[in-house]
Amino acid sequence: MNILIVGGGHEVSFLADALIHRKHRVAFVNSDPDLCGKWLERYPKSTVIHGDGTKPDVLRQAALERIDLLLALFESDAENYVICGLAKRVLHIPKTLAYTSNPINAEALLQLGVDLVVDKVDALATSVDWVVFAN
Repeated sequence: MNILIVGGGHEVSFLADALIHRKHRVAFVNSDPDLCGKWLERYPKSTVIHGDGTKPDVLRQAALERIDLLLALFESDAENYVICGLAKRVLHIPKTLAYTSNPINAEALLQLGVDLVVDKVDALATSVDWVVFAN
């Protein structure tokens, strides 16, 4: 599967490693020039675009190949929604995943057409439940 990761910080390297290990192809769009430089060195076979992922022209550069899934990993839920919307409507990327740190926005993002929302707070609460109820 071809996956485009837009945004995120240093943790994106760990995610990319896991995805590549699972035989996915990964491309990156990020506004941080230092991160882009590191990813160019670490992933020489991947497309790495330095730019604003909320801009259609920047996303088009990264999506020259067929992209099956876009991951929007900004801290801002609004930016993640914009990116997922552009991915679906402009670039015709079939699946989108948005990260959210506000559980109130998770359902809204799903209703607005994002295919999957990863809610950081819910994931942590679920992990706590597993620890508490595992005993």
